Formats: sequence, C-alpha cells, structure tokens
Amino acid sequence: MDYSLKKVVKITAMAKASILALIYLGYHFLPFNTQNYQLNSMGSPPPVDFWATLRTWDAQHYLFLADHGYAPEQMSNAFYPLFPFLIYVSRFYFLNNSLVAGLVLSHLFTFAAIYYLYRFTHKKYGESAAYYSCLFLLVFPASFYLGLVYTESLFLALATALFYYAGENRIWPAVLCAILLSMTRPTGLLILAPVLGGLYFKEYFKGRSFRFTKWILPVGFLAGYGLYLETMKLLTGDFFAAAHSEKFFLTNYSTAHLFHPVDWFVNNFIKTDFSITGLHSGILNRLLFAGYMGTLISARKKLSPSLFLYALVLGLVPALSGDFASYMRYLVVLFPLFIFLAVKFEDKTEYYLLACLPIQALFTLAHSLYYWVA
Repeated sequence: MDYSLKKVVKITAMAKASILALIYLGYHFLPFNTQNYQLNSMGSPPPVDFWATLRTWDAQHYLFLADHGYAPEQMSNAFYPLFPFLIYVSRFYFLNNSLVAGLVLSHLFTFAAIYYLYRFTHKKYGESAAYYSCLFLLVFPASFYLGLVYTESLFLALATALFYYAGENRIWPAVLCAILLSMTRPTGLLILAPVLGGLYFKEYFKGRSFRFTKWILPVGFLAGYGLYLETMKLLTGDFFAAAHSEKFFLTNYSTAHLFHPVDWFVNNFIKTDFSITGLHSGILNRLLFAGYMGTLISARKKLSPSLFLYALVLGLVPALSGDFASYMRYLVVLFPLFIFLAVKFEDKTEYYLLACLPIQALFTLAHSLYYWVA
C-alpha cells in the first residue's frame, strides 16, 4: 500500500470517528426532535436514546428487513434486499444487534469504496488525483451517509470496484459487482448504460480473448435484476413489490416523470413553494442539482465516455423521475465527478474543505437529531 493510500485510509478513519463523535455530542447537548422521531418510526417507537440518532429514517427499514424480512403489502418492500441480507447474516457476530452490524458494515464498505476509488483513479489519472478524489468525496456535505445504515457505502464500493476490475481486465469480479449492484438499489441497473458505453468505446477488455466474454458483464446486470425480481416474488408474491410499496411514502418518484419533462420542470421549479429543508420543496436539493449540472458539463471533456455516462445517468435519472426528495444523498455515489474535481481543483482544496466541512457537520446533526432528511 503506497503512502498516499495509507494517508487517505487514515483520513477516512478519522472522518468516520469524528462523525460518530459529533452525533454523540449532538444527542447530549442539543434538542432531539421527538415528534419527528415518533411520526417516522415504524410501529411503536423505541425509547429515545443515543441509538435513536443512528436508527434514522430509511435506516429503520433496512433494520426491520434484517430482523423480520419481506412480506406482502409491506412498506419496507421498497428497499432492495442485499444490504438487509448482509446485516442479517452478520448480526450473529454482534450479539444479534442489527444496528451495530449495519453500522460496522457501512463503515467497512466505506473503506472498500475509498480503496477502489483510489486504485482506479491512480491508474487512470495519477497519484495526486487519486488522493484528492477520495478527500473530496469524504468532505462532500452529504457524505456522512457513508457511515450510517444506508446503502450509499455499499453501492459506492461495488460501483468503484466494478470500474476498477473492468480496467484491470478482470471479468469475473466485475460481473459479480454487476450482479450485486442490481440487488442493492434501483439505480444499480442504470450502470448498465455506462458499462455498454465503455465496451463500445473499447475502454475495457481489449484483445481477442475478450471478444465474446466481455459481453458477460452487461448480462450480469440483467441476471442480478432477474434474481432481485425472483427474490421479491418468492418473499412477497409480487415481482414489483418495491414499485407497489411507493404508495406508502410521501415522495413522488416514478419513471413516468421521465416522459413528461415539461411537467416535471413546472412542478419542481415554478409551482413549488420553496423551503430550506422541505422534503419536496427543499431549495438545497435544487441548488445542488444546478451544481451537479454545471460540474457535469465542465467534466465532459475530462472524463472517459463510461465515467461521463455514469455521472450523467445516475445523477440525471433520479432527478428527472421525482421531486428531488433526498437528491443530495444520491450525489454521494457519483464518484467520477469527485475525480474531475480532484483533477481540476487540486490547488484549491482548502477552499473546498472550508466550504464543505461545516455544512457536513450541520447536516449530520440535523439528520441524526431528526430535524432533516436529505
């Protein structure tokens, strides 16, 4: 392990410890929003204690699935099965405490994501870009989710690993990542588009030995999604239980919005009564979407076709298919943009840190104390 990678691993450990310490201090010294906690808890809410700050919002669904599993007409069916399954099989090592198991797994996946992001970027853009891309990711305002019981760290670890193994011409580890991504989040299947782009532009798997076998990689995404559908059918009796469970949520996500862009724009930017942190009307998510678009346009000539397609599809589809609820969180997994920022603004790192670190601290406290969900 080279010096810069060791350094960024140490920084990651310090960042994770600092976020947990901040949440602990926030719970003890700042007011907790008990009303929001009770309204958003599943069933009878547990007593308010420190652990409640780590069992927030979507986390409680993953923990519920790990403890109780899927069932017909259940709200938690909206969440994909890989992460709760991993919590379920690993909680034995933590005295059957699913919350602790989920937190440990999330932190381990963060280290895996940092490792693969560094290795991938180092080979493609050099040591300096590799170091700063990891740093820029860690201090992004919503990156505290990488240490919570959410799927951001797992998804990011699998995505960066896939691109790393593809770049190393290691087809079977890449295929495994493709299968697992399709079982982690709905957007996992979207990575099929940048993978096809990479194969078309001959970024990966060059040579006669890969003439046919390289097409196993996109098949991996379809196989993973098929396995996901079969799992939901087996456990709930409904292939599309996730889509049908959206009726239980206040969010307004639907692929149908993709076919009505004018209506989407009017509803989200003209007919919206903007607020600072509103779930549907939050101005922060819309400002970050504008920042994402500006960064994406600037990055188009610096990124390879597959990386650009990854940032395009995984940033644009979640925005265009809904009302920006939780959009800030979706930006965390757009690792090509952090690579671009590292290449472009390495000499301005201190400005990025000064801007992002206080915001991340504020968002961490607001989220863990149940005042705000990204």
